[in-house]
Amino acid sequence: RTHDGRLGALDSSGDIGLFCNGLHEKLMERHGDRFVFDADVAVNSFEKDDKRIHGVNLRSSDGKTQSYEADQYVIAAGNQSYNLCAALDVPCPILPCKGYVVVFNSDAVVNTNIELRNKAFVAPFGFGKFHLSGFAEFTSHYNTDKAMHVDMDRADALVKVAREILPDLEVESVSVGFRPLSPDDTPLLGKTKYRNLFL
Repeated sequence: RTHDGRLGALDSSGDIGLFCNGLHEKLMERHGDRFVFDADVAVNSFEKDDKRIHGVNLRSSDGKTQSYEADQYVIAAGNQSYNLCAALDVPCPILPCKGYVVVFNSDAVVNTNIELRNKAFVAPFGFGKFHLSGFAEFTSHYNTDKAMHVDMDRADALVKVAREILPDLEVESVSVGFRPLSPDDTPLLGKTKYRNLFL
């Protein structure tokens, strides 16, 4: 039975944290790759010449610095990729695109993502919990109070569309987030002018 929503054969849903942890374990197991996870650091500068990146200098929130050297480097930092690439004079036309996320509960049994009308999406997260997302507001900044403001009229519009197929939904929370968006809405992947730096 259809509910004015489309199910795609290639759609999937699941726990992205579980996926990333599994990917990390497999890379360690198969290739011996080393990962350093530290949410309290930011890139301060790069060591480079005209052809290669030689190192990256990091700074923590308490002002401590550390450096890392690697054979190859990948910039995959979402909206922050623009600033990192700008520091290296590497083109990276990424802008933050503000979207809404409504977390809700429902007794419906749904095993795949659902595309609703008006480009709203429902993703099941198991145990009766769902994420409803939609809207695209363009902004040049995303760390400001104005950018982080939740317009409840927009959230209510999303909920109204979702209730057409999930009438028992109960809203748990509403938030906004910023998707990285390229000019043609495709990922920026590939080589850069530095032989060991990739996007």
